[in-house]
Amino acid sequence: MKADHHHHNSSSKSSRGILGAGAAGFMELFLFHPMDTIGKRLINDRTRSFNSNNNLTVAEKASQLRRIVFRHAAGTGIRNEIASLYPAFGFAVLYKVMQRSLQFGIHPIINRHLLENYAHEFNNRVGSRWARTTIAGTGGILIGVSEVLLLPLDALKVKGQTGVKVLSADVEQSRATTAKNLIRNPRLLMNLYRGASWTAARNSFGCFALFGTSTFIKDNIFDLYNPNNATSAATLQQHFIASLSGACASIVVAAPLDVIKVRMQATSLNAASVSGFSIVRELLVNEGYRALMKGVGPKLLASAPKVTFSFTVAQWLAEMLNRVY
Repeated sequence: MKADHHHHNSSSKSSRGILGAGAAGFMELFLFHPMDTIGKRLINDRTRSFNSNNNLTVAEKASQLRRIVFRHAAGTGIRNEIASLYPAFGFAVLYKVMQRSLQFGIHPIINRHLLENYAHEFNNRVGSRWARTTIAGTGGILIGVSEVLLLPLDALKVKGQTGVKVLSADVEQSRATTAKNLIRNPRLLMNLYRGASWTAARNSFGCFALFGTSTFIKDNIFDLYNPNNATSAATLQQHFIASLSGACASIVVAAPLDVIKVRMQATSLNAASVSGFSIVRELLVNEGYRALMKGVGPKLLASAPKVTFSFTVAQWLAEMLNRVY
């Protein structure tokens, strides 16, 4: 009877965690989607416009930057320019809510399972100081690989953000026509998983850094997991600092793989397939090795706050729901 009660409480806690994570993802999208779009467009830009060795004036560089960021809406008025930063919003909502539910709702369940069943092995291998951090990072790897299931939604979102047609065509197709063509040709649907291995690698590195760093800050800086610490519950400020540290580490670690992933996704589904290694070779020859970090500035300015926001709000909402119910 006691075991059933414990299982019910654990299931309820997990459900509230997933609900809080999904709500946090929904709120995040409205606040940060424009900066995410800017970052994707800068990553997909294949020019040397902003290299220091070109002859463009500051005004010409600013004009080119505006065309890259706002695309066809550049110079058509601030309202149109802002609206142009919200493309593929439907796909973005589905993707973001499911992604954050997986990351911040399912990860605590995996982390709890690893702590309860494998803590001793981790202690023996990496030592007690690093065990909890490594467990959180390992759970992050599992989450990162699982995120590949959401790749079709992410791919459609990226195509909308970078202005790439879902299907190459001489004339613009309606969404209904595009959907019918995708349904009739399963091979095109499978092309939505283009770059899945690179995405899995990028997600694995990123999630390991995100959850590992966050846990390290809570464990070794704030001492929240010390059984002798009477105030072991994290405050909102501590959640924020740990989440921000994890978010920044995640973005920097995963940046080169993110450039490759975005460029593989920023092609039409019926275009010729290109390997990630070909993209790396072409990038290094034409743009230089610094291009592997393209878009990292906007991503640190936009993605770090949005991941921090979602991670912090998800944990806060889960704790609040647990207190209320």
